Amino acid sequence: MYIPRQDRVSPPEARLPRAAPAGLSTFIDLFCGIGGFHYAAASLGLRCVFASDIDEAARRQYHRNFGMVPEGDITRIDAGQIPDHDMLFAGFPCQPFSIIGNRAGTDDRRGVLVYEIIRILRAKQPAAFVLENVKQFASAGRGRVMAEVLQKLEDAGYATNWTVLNALDYGLPQRRERVIIVGVRGEPARHTTISWLTEKDASRPGKCCACKASPSA
Repeated sequence: MYIPRQDRVSPPEARLPRAAPAGLSTFIDLFCGIGGFHYAAASLGLRCVFASDIDEAARRQYHRNFGMVPEGDITRIDAGQIPDHDMLFAGFPCQPFSIIGNRAGTDDRRGVLVYEIIRILRAKQPAAFVLENVKQFASAGRGRVMAEVLQKLEDAGYATNWTVLNALDYGLPQRRERVIIVGVRGEPARHTTISWLTEKDASRPGKCCACKASPSA
C-alpha cells in the first residue's frame, strides 16, 4: 500500500530509473528493516509489491524512505494475502546466530523465522530469492541448521547456492561478513549454474544482487 507524503525521501526508483532484468519486474521485502534490499532492487528497476517487518520504528522509517507502509508480524500474515511477485528478498533475524547475540540458534523464537520465508516460497513460487544473515548462520548447530534450511528450500522447488561475502571487498569501509543464500525456481541444483559476482563485477553500475543465475544447457 503506497501512501502519498510530501516529506518522504524520493525512492530510488525515482532517482535511478533503469529497466528491470529480463523476466523480472516485482519483488517482496521480508524482515525489511528500513529498506536495504528495497533500495538495491528498485535501483535495478524492480517494483516492490509487499513488505513486512515487526519493528514499528523500522516500518515508520521504511514509509519515509519509500512511501510504502510495511505489514507487521509475518507469522500472522496468510500467504494468500501476499501479491504474486518475481523475487523474494529477506534479511531474516540474525540475533540468534550473531557473535554479539545470544547464540541460541533455533532455540530462540527468532531463529526459526527463516521457515516463514520457506512457507511463503512454497505458496507463491517466485522465480528467485536472495536471503541474508550473519556469517555464523552457516555454522549454527555445527552446520545442521544450514543443511536443513537448504534441503527445505530444495523441497520447495528451488536450486540453491550460498556463500559468505564481506562488505569490505565491495567498497564499504567496514568488515561485515554475511551469508548470502540464492535460489532459482525450477531445475534441480545439478542443472543450474549460479555464478557469484566478483569484486570487479560488483563495482559496475547497476549491480546490486549478490549473484547471477541461469539454467545451464
